Parts: sequence; structure tokens; C-alpha cells
Amino acid sequence: MGIEVIARDWDRPDWRGEFYPEDLPEDWRLSYFANAFESVLVPATSWHEAPLERLAQWAKDVPDRFRFYLELDACDEPEGWGNVQGHSTIGVEPAAQPLAQQSRMPNRTDTPTPDLAGAAAALGNRFAGSVARLFLPASPAGPRPGSGATPIRALVARDAQGHALVAREIPLAIMADPRAALTWLTALAAKAGSRPALAILDSASPKALTRWGQLVLLAGFA
Repeated sequence: MGIEVIARDWDRPDWRGEFYPEDLPEDWRLSYFANAFESVLVPATSWHEAPLERLAQWAKDVPDRFRFYLELDACDEPEGWGNVQGHSTIGVEPAAQPLAQQSRMPNRTDTPTPDLAGAAAALGNRFAGSVARLFLPASPAGPRPGSGATPIRALVARDAQGHALVAREIPLAIMADPRAALTWLTALAAKAGSRPALAILDSASPKALTRWGQLVLLAGFA
């Protein structure tokens, strides 16, 4: 189905002046970003802190082709995602389930933050799916006490219908190395097979985002 390169967040301070004009109003940045790129991963804190009306406005501020992926935090973690087994690679595959069952929000009385289903409804057909970070044991049996084993950070992603996607963060070490980048993309395409895949840039410049998007097109992975 192809690889989609997306950035985590569109409103980064270091993009001002480099990508966004210095005099661009803050509330115009999303529209400016959406005219240059196809989609974005919205950090959990960003959409949690936004009222549903603002999320609906985001959907109005972008072209019809633009899509939002929502990052999940521990409070949003869907049922079953925290107990995934067989986690030797990133891109763990949860069973599909209706969107309304995907989020498990605790009672929050301090602020009316949206849950995943509410946020998806506010975004309408601009909602593309969700991405969760899981910290899994270094081995299925778990790290031995005192072994110093580091948990594996896995990305688990679903589309708007609840179907599993393959998602990986692009390593900083290969960010500016075209040959290494192509090797990495080839491995991601092989892992994904016929499923869609997300290549996520957690901290990179708009130029890097553009360059990676062009590489995906040139390599035939789009």
C-alpha cells in the first residue's frame, strides 16, 4: 500500500524563519504546513489540550487531501496494547476493533480533554488513525533483575477503521545518509508487505521531511 513519511507536530519553534515566514500569524501555521505536506502526527499533549471546537477548526483549516494522525499516551492506551507479545520488531499488530472501543480514558475532572473517539469525530474524514508508543520488555520473558536490559520502544499504529499499520521512527543516524535511508525504507516496505506504513520524523527540519518524501517517491515506495 505504500510508505507515508510524516512529521511529529507542525508547530516547532526551530521551523520559524526557516520554514514559516517570521510574520506569519501563529494560527495560520497549520494551513501553511498543510499546503506543503500531506499529513502530520499530532502530539498527544497538543490534541488533549485542545477543545473539540479547535480540532474541528483544524479540519477546516487544511485541504481536503490532508490527514491527521493522533499520538496516544498512556491514558489513551487501547485495551490489549500494553500486553503485546512477540515484539521482536517495531510495528506490532493489534487486532482491529471499532474506533469507539480503541480509547480507554480515565475519568478526568480537572479539564475536559477529548478522548480518541471524540477527537476523531471532531476531525471527521481528516482523521487518518492513531499511533501509540509502547515500552516492552527486552525479551518476551522480561529482563532479568539486575541485568540492565533496556525495554524496547515499539510503535503501534491503526488507521481510522482500526486496522493495523506498520510504523517506525526514522533513526537520526541515517537522517542525512541517502544510501542508509534507502536501505531502511526497503526494510520497512518488506515488513509492511501489502499494508500501509508510516515513517515518522520525530525531530527534523522541513527540508528533511521533503527530502525523505522525495526518496520514497523515487524508490517507488509511495
